[in-house]
Amino acid sequence: MTLDYTAETLEMLKRQEEALVFDHFTSQDALKLGCLLVKLSEQYDREVSIRITRESDELVIFQYAGDTKTEANIVYMEGKRKASLEGGHCSAYVYVANRLNHEFAYMFEKMPEYCPGAGAFPIMVNGIRTATVALSGLHDGKDHELIIRGLEEMLQRKTEEFPWILV
Repeated sequence: MTLDYTAETLEMLKRQEEALVFDHFTSQDALKLGCLLVKLSEQYDREVSIRITRESDELVIFQYAGDTKTEANIVYMEGKRKASLEGGHCSAYVYVANRLNHEFAYMFEKMPEYCPGAGAFPIMVNGIRTATVALSGLHDGKDHELIIRGLEEMLQRKTEEFPWILV
């Protein structure tokens, strides 16, 4: 089963991005967020890989790979990050926008350079993308869900829930 995405789906993803912004985001914040995501990932049925990239110099400031994860997960996370950067929103937004209007079809032709699916989210500070958090290893949009849960907990804010089923 897949969901029928609408323009409202895209608006909901934008609202998540608007709600989950930081006043500041440092390498210490990346460590805190990364460790929180690792802890929350224990509630899922498989392991994950997590990467947080500082966008000013594209330096990876946090990285974690579960014991069962491989180099492929690193490649997928980087592809999700690139899809998010080029799409200007989270990578799930790119996926849904493509489902609705084929706006990002070229990314699907250049996988894994781009990986337009759930799992990369912009870290915004004062309207500037300071970092990108990317996650790989879960299925059916759960990568996005885990990122949102971690950001909500870290920022002490709640956003809208979304019934993810991405295939």
